[in-house]
Amino acid sequence: DYGVASTLIPAHELNEHGIGGKFHGGLHVPIGFALNPGKYVSGLAKAALTAGVTIYGNSPVTAIKSDDTGHILRTKKATLRAKKLIVATNGYSTDGVPEWLTGRYLPMQSNVLITRPLSESEINDQGWGTDLMAYDSRILVHYFRLLPDGRFLFGARGNIQATPVGQQNMRARLRRHLATLFPAWRDVETPHFWSGLISLSRDRLPYIGPIGTSKNQWAGLNYHGNGVAMATWTGAQLAKMLLGKTDHSPVRTRPLPRFPAPAFRRNYLYGALLSYHLNDGPVR
Repeated sequence: DYGVASTLIPAHELNEHGIGGKFHGGLHVPIGFALNPGKYVSGLAKAALTAGVTIYGNSPVTAIKSDDTGHILRTKKATLRAKKLIVATNGYSTDGVPEWLTGRYLPMQSNVLITRPLSESEINDQGWGTDLMAYDSRILVHYFRLLPDGRFLFGARGNIQATPVGQQNMRARLRRHLATLFPAWRDVETPHFWSGLISLSRDRLPYIGPIGTSKNQWAGLNYHGNGVAMATWTGAQLAKMLLGKTDHSPVRTRPLPRFPAPAFRRNYLYGALLSYHLNDGPVR
């Protein structure tokens, strides 16, 4: 449909492509590219500063009030007034800031484990010599790739609580899954682990468009784990809206729905994740 010629790789040919692991086949889709998201966001910040933007870090907005003249944003130490407003905080949003946002997003953790640099013999032992980005077909997907310095990145969804115990349990689960899918690396050290928030919509679609019926405030959020690319494209669309160059987004085909009983929506994840785990089955 989109002019992309994908290649189906049967299980017996995976090793020829440097894809060694406990998989039953693969589909190679030759679009996209890998990048370092930390370096990317730093580059965006430098570009913004060069263009004359003022960036205030560690300054969370605690309240937003809007009227016909614009918007008043309050932080713990200052008050700002703006004629136009874009809210692009995704999974790091806060209910009530502004009120329209309440219940229209659901944060969920994504977690990453990184090995130490692997030797050439270790890479050969597992047979994973490709630099392709990959993910599996589970609902709670694993995503993984070999980094340029020989480290192996292995990530997954499925954690709800960011408490020390919750993080420790998720790290242990990732270790078990890595050992199962890539048995040659069962004992390889994994010194780095971190997590961050993705964000979900009730209808599992992203949103780019106005905040309610406002003509001078917009929002972009809910990328469902595809935010590096999608949020970049969203930023361009929001800029056009703010500058009055367009009032229509190809993604905004509906109002952004609220989750029912929004104050309790994080509790939905417990039942949802249990269902997803049962559907996916054990990693083996």
